[in-house]
Formats: sequence, structure tokens, C-alpha cells
Amino acid sequence: MGERNGKKREQEAMARMSQLNHQLTACGYTEREREELLVRLLLCFFAGDTGVFSEGAFFAYLSQGRVDGSDLAARLNRLFLVLAGQKTAEEELQDFPVISPFLFGEEIPERETDAALRLLLLNCREIPWGELSPAIFGAMFQEIMNQQDRREWGAYYTSEENIHKVIDPLFLEDLQRERESCRGNRRRLAAFQRKLAGLRFLDKTIIRLIQKHDNESAVKPPFLGGFFIFGASTA
Repeated sequence: MGERNGKKREQEAMARMSQLNHQLTACGYTEREREELLVRLLLCFFAGDTGVFSEGAFFAYLSQGRVDGSDLAARLNRLFLVLAGQKTAEEELQDFPVISPFLFGEEIPERETDAALRLLLLNCREIPWGELSPAIFGAMFQEIMNQQDRREWGAYYTSEENIHKVIDPLFLEDLQRERESCRGNRRRLAAFQRKLAGLRFLDKTIIRLIQKHDNESAVKPPFLGGFFIFGASTA
């Protein structure tokens, strides 16, 4: 039951992100701008549910704007500047922490936002983002990127379930059995910990992305900022 509920929540979250993507298109945002904006919004959703922001602060800030949504783009940009590290005198932004100039520092042009977009954003507070897997980033990028970009960069999302179909028999099950055999033996546990620290895993897809990026362009691919947020920091 719990697993089914989790998948249902993730499907609902993806549906909300897809609706936001379509409405951002209707408001005039380009594909590149939508990708950047959706990454930032998703991070804010997670931050609001995991204690990075004060509880309810993000949606409270959005709700204080005009009901017709005409000031939504400007309000989001002011918030992003604060999250990137810029000082502000606005009282309603004082409690937001600095997150990252890399993720929030680039300016996104202000388009003609509306009440429909504002309502979609506010309705996202109904989702328990803190209970969702960060893997939703992969599914989101697959949803919003066009087919040409996906083919060019090899940007195809693989679910956690399918990943485990590969890695479990390849090495994870053996490691789990070895861990269980170490229970109650501190010396063996310490040796197992050292073994884990020395393991190296190569993701050929990421290597291909880096090579393509280095050889063909000095401009990062549009999804790269979000793609490397979780877990692609290995040497």
C-alpha cells in the first residue's frame, strides 16, 4: 500500500509539473527559460518541505502577490536573487537563506504571468514534496525537454526500479549479503566500510555528456544544472 501511494504521489507531482510547463509556455517563456525555471521551482518545493525554508514560507510569499498573477515573474526573480546571495531590504524575503548563486544567479526574463499560473503554483503546496524521491528530476526533464535535445544529449530518464534491475544482480546484492555477514563483528564492519570507500563506479552516459560538452560547445546543456544536483559528483 505504501509503495502504491508513493507512486501515486509521484505521478501527481509530475502532473503538476507538466501543467506548470504548459502554462509557462502559454505565458511566453522559451524552452530554455522553462527548464531553468522549473528546476528552481522544484528545488523550492523540496526546500519548503524539508526544513531548508521556514515551513510554508515559499507559498506564503507567492500568495502575497497580486491575484491576477501579473507580478509573479518579478516576485520569483526577486526571491531567486536572494537565494543566490543578493542582499535585500524587503521584509518578506528576510527569512530565506542563501542557497547557490550557480542555481539561482542567472536572470530569467520576466514574461506576462497570469492568474492561472499563480493558481497552479499555489496548488503545488498540496503535494508532500519532502516524501518524494529526488529522482523526480529525471522524470521532469524527460517530460519538458524536446525530442531533439533528448536525442542529442542522451537525456532519458531511468526509473529507480529499472536501475535496481541492473545494479542489484551486478553488485548490490553481493554487497548487501557481505554487510549482513559483518553484523556483530566490529573488525569486519570496519574492513567492509573501507572496501565501500574504495569502490568506483563509472556511468558511461555522464562521460559521454561531458565529452560532448567539452568537444562541441562552451555552453552547458539546458538540463545540466538540475542533472548534476543529486549524486553526479563522483570522480
